Amino acid sequence: MQKRMIVPDRLKSLHDNWHYSPGVLVGDTLYISGAIGIRADGVIPRSAEAQYELCFENMKAVLEEVGATFDNLVDLKTYHIELQHSIAVFAEVKDRYIKDPYPTWTAIGVRELANRDLMVEIDGVAKL
Repeated sequence: MQKRMIVPDRLKSLHDNWHYSPGVLVGDTLYISGAIGIRADGVIPRSAEAQYELCFENMKAVLEEVGATFDNLVDLKTYHIELQHSIAVFAEVKDRYIKDPYPTWTAIGVRELANRDLMVEIDGVAKL
């Protein structure tokens, strides 16, 4: 098996500090690690909508590194703090990035994420 780490510039500090790959390409399948709402400078916005947008922008950067777009996404999993409270706004932001035909999507409510300021984490799988 041949795998290639995908580390866009905007996510290099996360890769370096936490020792993980934002994406891994195996054949024609791209596995996107949990994207979080963090800016390249390490700042986590307080606004839920801003965090959601950053999650998708960070996913987009991983996709673009291999010449893909959200159209290539086949599976999406989202992990939410306060899922019932946040799902409507999250769905609105998601729909700005992901269009029909939609990937599978599983939304999961969780008690906490790696950083107490994070509100959501998203992972996905894309086929090239």
